[in-house]
Amino acid sequence: MHDSANVQMSHKLAEESTDRYLARVIKSAGPMVITAGPAPGTREGKPGPKVLGDDAELLEKTKHVRRSKECLMEFYARTGVGAHQVRTLSKSDITTLVETVSKNEDLQPPISAFGGPAPRRFVLEA
Repeated sequence: MHDSANVQMSHKLAEESTDRYLARVIKSAGPMVITAGPAPGTREGKPGPKVLGDDAELLEKTKHVRRSKECLMEFYARTGVGAHQVRTLSKSDITTLVETVSKNEDLQPPISAFGGPAPRRFVLEA
């Protein structure tokens, strides 16, 4: 005869807790290595994941307003102009947008989070 309470207790003790399982899985994981250039093929001979480069059409339409060695993602981040806008706007419209952004660009970092010396004391009123 089996004592069901003892069997249940032994099963509970044998099971790994969720936090221990997750800790073990996280410790066994290694860093994900990302390299530039063409993706290597797999051992099975299937092609690996595609490496997406910059779109030649977008590079051509923005070459007059991009900085030297600036890729498209850096251009998008700097100007706020997206790929759809580059595709739909003319070169003169793109130039106008980039000039407006460049004119309003503030390259001086603030002295502190408040733009000046931080106050010594804060007073919060309800």
